[in-house]
Amino acid sequence: MKYNEFTPDKGDRNQHAPVRAVLVITPDKMVPMAAEELRDAMFGNVSISVFDTVEQALLNARSN
Repeated sequence: MKYNEFTPDKGDRNQHAPVRAVLVITPDKMVPMAAEELRDAMFGNVSISVFDTVEQALLNARSN
């Protein structure tokens, strides 16, 4: 069975209407590099923003 057989709109598996953004909060310096790679078409164009602190993530979320 394929993933898109379960999705009613047959859309991109990484896009879900109620999900506006994926925010990751971590001091780890490897995570931003991994998130950058996930933005590549080869890995599915996953949109992830990585922040060092909760405050930074909240500022970003409130501005968008």
